[in-house]
Amino acid sequence: MVMKRYPKGSAPSCTCDYFVFLSLQAGTKMCCALACCCVGDASDENYENLLHKGRRSCTDCSFLILFLIFCGGLGSIAWYAVDNGDPYRIVFGSDSFGNTCGRNNGPIWIRSNKSGSREQFEFSGQNMTERRFMFPLNASRALDTIWACVRSCPEDTVTTYEGIKKLAIEQNNSLCVDYDSAIDAAKHKPRFGVCPRLPVLRSTDLMNRCIPEDLIAFGKDLLRKVADMDWIRSYLHDLIDASPYLLQMCLVALVLALLSVALLRFFAAAIVYFVYLAVAVLAIGFSGSVWYAFWKVYKKSIQSDQDALKDTDITITTTTTMRPKSEPQHLTTAVLFKDIDFEAMINFENTTTVTLLAMALGATIISVFIVAVVWCVLPRGKKMIRLFKGASRALSAMPCLLLQPLINAALILTVAIYTLSVVLVLFTAGDMVSRRVSNGNERGDSILIIETNMTRTTK
Repeated sequence: MVMKRYPKGSAPSCTCDYFVFLSLQAGTKMCCALACCCVGDASDENYENLLHKGRRSCTDCSFLILFLIFCGGLGSIAWYAVDNGDPYRIVFGSDSFGNTCGRNNGPIWIRSNKSGSREQFEFSGQNMTERRFMFPLNASRALDTIWACVRSCPEDTVTTYEGIKKLAIEQNNSLCVDYDSAIDAAKHKPRFGVCPRLPVLRSTDLMNRCIPEDLIAFGKDLLRKVADMDWIRSYLHDLIDASPYLLQMCLVALVLALLSVALLRFFAAAIVYFVYLAVAVLAIGFSGSVWYAFWKVYKKSIQSDQDALKDTDITITTTTTMRPKSEPQHLTTAVLFKDIDFEAMINFENTTTVTLLAMALGATIISVFIVAVVWCVLPRGKKMIRLFKGASRALSAMPCLLLQPLINAALILTVAIYTLSVVLVLFTAGDMVSRRVSNGNERGDSILIIETNMTRTTK
């Protein structure tokens, strides 16, 4: 192996594809390769860069493993939900006897005990191809009642079992669990739980579920009353009127943000110290405005006391002048700082001096703390400037980093939709359980139903 020594300050003439730097003595470095070995004084900058490249390796391997385990867990849960669940039940739902509305169902077999024979569960295995809507037999207890699949939701209120029979004969729409029970409803007292409890309210379908129109009307009236409140209406009015200007300001803010990122390398020092100064000025201005409000109220209270002493023999009747109702202020003028009464913004006439004094002291303490923090981080401004310049160079070299927030938002939205879909399908993958439900007051009036986890959740 041939070794050549170069004068201090000069670089070796050979170039090596694979190299390792070894420190031989002060000011001397050696580059060893497969067929090349040179000894010389390479520049410190190149040495640090090459040494940094030699140290590169995978980082955060443990968190990568945890992330892969997490993704595997999500995938296994999704596979279990798709393999055992039935998304069709989410759309059309199922009745209380294991039948999915809107399709032909197979029978469900049960055993009374482990050694007993199989028996078909009552009312299971029905053809529900034309019965696509879920209907509660007792709308007053919709969360704990029997649900049946019907051809259509009742368009009129039914008050007698004769009306249920008429609806089944004329429109072929059985509001009972099966068609025979609807036909026999008017002849004798029907078996409890098989037919709906009277009266049957007029209903409309919502996501293939029959909901009483009175309940929907109540919700609409409540929403209308809330929307008709003065302060909500004024906010909505301002929001609708200001929406074009808000969109314009968002676009302007986006352009200014991109421009500031482009100029960050050249004005990093000015930006850093401007932020420091702005934070300190805002903190001092906030506490100063509270002290100014306290001084106004305190001065007014002293003046009123002096006037009361002068007019002790005169009964003064004070009247309150009603202020005209303020109309919604357009954002176009607000942005330009026109028609804004700053005196009214800091008007605390209805606040006592003690309260204002406490607010002023609290604001002063907070302002002093913020100014002290700014004073402490001020000597580290040079580091912030270097960080901003480094970030600007990174964005110049990798401009696609500007799209990272949009990509992150899209990924978060995708994960949210994926999680919601898996959870909904997972609700249909539960084991079927049976229990008794009673819609009446009599102790013995109950019927055995069967349902899955999804049925219990969606009802």
